[in-house]
Order: sequence, then structure tokens, then C-alpha cells
Amino acid sequence: MRTREPVSGAELAAFAVCSDGGHPVWVGRSADGDVVGVVVVIDRMPELAAP
Repeated sequence: MRTREPVSGAELAAFAVCSDGGHPVWVGRSADGDVVGVVVVIDRMPELAAP
């Protein structure tokens, strides 16, 4: 799920994982401070349903 707040340009992304704990998140930024990448470390992803 992803949403954006139009006035500030802020974005929020949410997703489900099979876990009961926290997950480290790394946010990469450019020299100007813009977000250029996001990495979320998880042990395993839930199985995807066939279309």
C-alpha cells in the first residue's frame, strides 16, 4: 500500500511480512538530502497468491 500527501510530497509505503519482530530500514539520500533508495531487511516474504 502506498500513499502520498500532496502538499508536502511526503510518501508512506506499507506492506505485510511474516514476522513478529522489527526490521532494520536503511534510507539512502542524495547529496541534496532527497531520498533515493529504501532497503528493508526481512527474513522471508509471505507467499504470493497465483493470479
